[in-house]
Amino acid sequence: MAQEYADNNITNAGEGGAFESAESSTLAGAEGSARATGGDGACVTFGVFDGVHAGHRHIIGRLRRIARESGLSSALLRFELSPKMLDDRPDKLLTVSKETDILISQENPDKIYAYPFTDAEARLTPELFVKQILIDKLNAKIIVAGRHCRFGRNRAGGARTLARLAKKYGYRPVIISPLTDRGEIVSAGMIRDALQARDIAKANRLLANPYTISGVVMPGKALGRRANMPTANLDVSPRKFIPAHGVYATLSTVYGKKYAGLTHIGTRPSVDDSGDVTIESFLFDYSGNLYSRTVKTEIHYYIRETRKFRNLDEVKSQVDEDIVIARKYFGI
Repeated sequence: MAQEYADNNITNAGEGGAFESAESSTLAGAEGSARATGGDGACVTFGVFDGVHAGHRHIIGRLRRIARESGLSSALLRFELSPKMLDDRPDKLLTVSKETDILISQENPDKIYAYPFTDAEARLTPELFVKQILIDKLNAKIIVAGRHCRFGRNRAGGARTLARLAKKYGYRPVIISPLTDRGEIVSAGMIRDALQARDIAKANRLLANPYTISGVVMPGKALGRRANMPTANLDVSPRKFIPAHGVYATLSTVYGKKYAGLTHIGTRPSVDDSGDVTIESFLFDYSGNLYSRTVKTEIHYYIRETRKFRNLDEVKSQVDEDIVIARKYFGI
C-alpha cells in the first residue's frame, strides 16, 4: 500500500476544537487483550512527544484532519517511559508528568493513551509493536507518523517499516515530512540548545508556547524579604530541563491568574555561598502566602546573567533595573 507524504512549514502548528479532559487513559501492554478504540477503528499516531513542540502539534493537527475526513476517531499513543529509562536518558525532559498530556489535550485528539514503556515493551520488534499495539489494541486503520519516527527493539522501526507492513495488516500509512525552522528540523534537542543558549525567543517559537517550569513553592531562606522582594522558591522535578542560569522576565500562574515577574535560575553568590541552584520568582503586584502551592512559571525573556554583588543595596539597585526591563517587555 502506498505511503502518503506531506511537506510542512512551521507556520502551521495545529487546529482548534474541544476536548473533555487533560487526563490520558492507560493502555495495557502487549499481553492485554481488550481493544481500546473499538468501533470502526482509529487514525493513530504515537511517540514520546517531549515538549509537545510545533512539529508534534502539526502531526496531531494532520491526525485530526485525516481522521475526520476518513470518519474515524483520532487516537494518540504517548510512550510513558519507566523511571529507569528516564534516569538513563542523557537529556532532561522539556515536559514532565502531566505537563505533556495537558499540552497534547490542547491539540484536541479524540483519545490520548499513555503506554507504559518498560524494558519488556522495549524488547518488542517493530512488527510486533505494530501488530500487538497499534492494530490489535488501537484498531488502527490509518497510522500517521513523522518521517524520522523510530520504534521497536533498538529503535529499528521507522517510516519504511510502516509502509512495508501496511498491506499485511490492512492500514494506510501517512508519513509527515519534518517541520523545519529556518532550515533546521524542529526537535526537542534543538529547543534544549536554544534554552541553554538563552535564546528564549527561538525556544518559544519552536514550542509554539512559552517554555514552562512548574513546581511546588517551598520555604527558602527568606533572603528576598530582607530586600522587600519576597520570592517563591520552586521545587522542580529533577528530570525537568532547566534553562541556562540567569534572570528572566516571566509570567507565573497563581490561583488561575497570571502575574508578571522576575525569575532567577542559578546559584546566589551575593547572599549564599552554598552553591545550591535555586529557581526563585518575584511576582509583581502579588501579595500572599504561596507555600505548598503549585506555581506554573512561563519563561519569556532573558534579562542578564547571575552576578555577585558586594552588598544588599547593590542587589536592590540591580533588581530595580531588572523590574523596569521586565515591565517594559510585558508592556505594564
